[in-house]
Formats: sequence, structure tokens, C-alpha cells
Amino acid sequence: MGILPIASLLWLTSASAYSIKLNEAGDELRWAEMDLGFYVNPANNQGFSEAEVVEAAKAAASQWSAVDGSHLRVNYLGQTDADQVDYADSRNLVYFEQDWPEEWDDSYLALTFTWSVEGGTLIAFDLAINEDLYDWSNSGGPRSNDLRNTITHEIGHAIGIGHSEIDDATMYFQSSPGDTDKRDLALDDQEATRYLYGTLLAQQFACSTAGSAPAGALALLLTGVFVLRRRQGVR
Repeated sequence: MGILPIASLLWLTSASAYSIKLNEAGDELRWAEMDLGFYVNPANNQGFSEAEVVEAAKAAASQWSAVDGSHLRVNYLGQTDADQVDYADSRNLVYFEQDWPEEWDDSYLALTFTWSVEGGTLIAFDLAINEDLYDWSNSGGPRSNDLRNTITHEIGHAIGIGHSEIDDATMYFQSSPGDTDKRDLALDDQEATRYLYGTLLAQQFACSTAGSAPAGALALLLTGVFVLRRRQGVR
């Protein structure tokens, strides 16, 4: 069956401000595999060295791997020259998009695409950073967007977490130039991770989905946008 675009849906818990991504059938999206790997294409026009880009991505991933009570580990696997959103390349990708497509809203700092199968099992993601329309830094400069800040947020989408209503949470839906506060997970972000990947739920989910992913119909799901609170001075 072909890959089809479907709507992105959110579920808000009654006890917390975080939300969990759902597919059209209402299934919560999460990875059955607890060791999630990704590659980085560090090519950019922002003046970053390859090492700077890789270290920013590794630091962002480490936030989600270090949550107490969660079994998920997000691991850097190496560099690649892949430079587009593509399920068929069989690798999870973080890269700079130098020609932001018209169909992707230009207010987005980055977009994370995930692919899932029936039942909500996530099987792939690609994370595109918008360097066509925005400036980036690793220093928190007031006229540029923090690379690590944004990658940390977008990896949250890649693992199945939606936006939070708490404005100091990593998964809050807005960010401003110079913001570095979302580099580090807030309690709400950690609670969302434990909800998806804590011992009991992770084991139950893995048991119920083991061996079923290849047979499911694939669906393309746009799972996250990171939108600026203000846009002055960033173009």
C-alpha cells in the first residue's frame, strides 16, 4: 500500500500539560525499539563546523536518553550526505534544509516527519532544520535561533510527544531568537517520556507490536512544528 498523508492529532492527559501524538485511528505513537538511532548531515551555510552540528544533535538526544524511569535511548550513529525527507533511505535523519518547500509553512524553524504502521508503532523519522529562512547559532545570540534548543524540541516530536502547555517546557510550541532554555528538559517533558517509555508501558507495547511492523500499512505523519514566538531579525 502507498504512503499516505494523514492528519496530526494530539491527546492531552488530564494530569499533565504534555500531549501525545496519535494516528487517525486514535493509537498513541511510540517506538517499540528502545534503542533509537539517527544520522546527521552536518552540511550547512551557517558557519558551523561538522563537529559543532554533530555535538549539538548528540547533546539534544542525550536529554531524552537520560530521563529517569524511561528505557528509551536516542543514539547518534554517524554522518551521512542524505539531504531530503525520504522514508525509503531507511535511516533517521537530522539535516539542514537549504531550500524550504513552499508547501512547508515558512514560520516553522524545523519540521519533523515520522512514519508509523498500524497500531501506532513508529518506524522512521526525518528532521529538517529551516536554514533557508532563519539564522542559527550555538551561542544564544539575540538575532539567531539556537540549534540545540530546536533539535531537542524536534526529537521530542520524533519519539511521539506533542506540544506542552507549559511555556518553559522543551515541548512548548513557541521559541524566540536567543532562547536556550529548552535545551534542558522540564519536568513535564520528562513525564511525557516516562509515560511513553516507562518500564511497564514500554514492555507491554513492545510485546503487543513485536514482529507486526512489516505487515502494517505505512502512513506519513507530520508530527511537529517549532514556531517562533517572534520573528524580528531572523531572516
